[in-house]
Amino acid sequence: MKLFIFDFDGPINNLTESKKAALQKISQKLKLEMPPLTQWHFINYIDQIYEAEKEFDYQRLVSKVLRKLVRENLLQISDTTIEDFARIFSELLSKNMIIHPNLEQIIAGYKKNGDVQCCIYTNQKREYIINLLKENHIDETIFEAIYGREMFDEVKPSMKNLMQIANDFRAEYQDVTVFGDRVVLDLEPAAYLGMRTVLVNRFVSTAVFSLEDFTEDSQ
Repeated sequence: MKLFIFDFDGPINNLTESKKAALQKISQKLKLEMPPLTQWHFINYIDQIYEAEKEFDYQRLVSKVLRKLVRENLLQISDTTIEDFARIFSELLSKNMIIHPNLEQIIAGYKKNGDVQCCIYTNQKREYIINLLKENHIDETIFEAIYGREMFDEVKPSMKNLMQIANDFRAEYQDVTVFGDRVVLDLEPAAYLGMRTVLVNRFVSTAVFSLEDFTEDSQ
């Protein structure tokens, strides 16, 4: 039996586009001028603070991001509007979640020979993922299991968590493939255990194993 472990943000959900969609709607609603470069700073700081502080509450997270944009003179916004923006953003993000439109067909294709099982492993809460799938009319049972952060003693990156998941499925490490959009969080712990890894990231222009593999021809 083979086991496919999917991170949610990246391989399944295009979180970057979801953030941009929510951001643009709120900017229009609150009549804020936010040029493209400021929008990318906004998205970058969400990732930065999320990883640095392990801040999983999007309302608090976005409030911190907006205050950082103000300090760096990238945005002019009042304290009251910051709190309104953060609250609305956290509500809109799930409603504007962009999940791969062919997800069910893709998972079914992986399973067509009958020896593949699939699960989600994420730093998000399990209930949050299940609700997003339902809102997008996706049957959660296409996955044999959905692992949220509350199901473990530690968050990603974690070899321990991957070992537990493999043990739950009674899968040998060499028969496990992990799909993720972040090397350190998703793929390195899996590689240490001898699992296969697949990087799913539209921002990667060229992938090499070492600097020696990079040539002008690979650009």
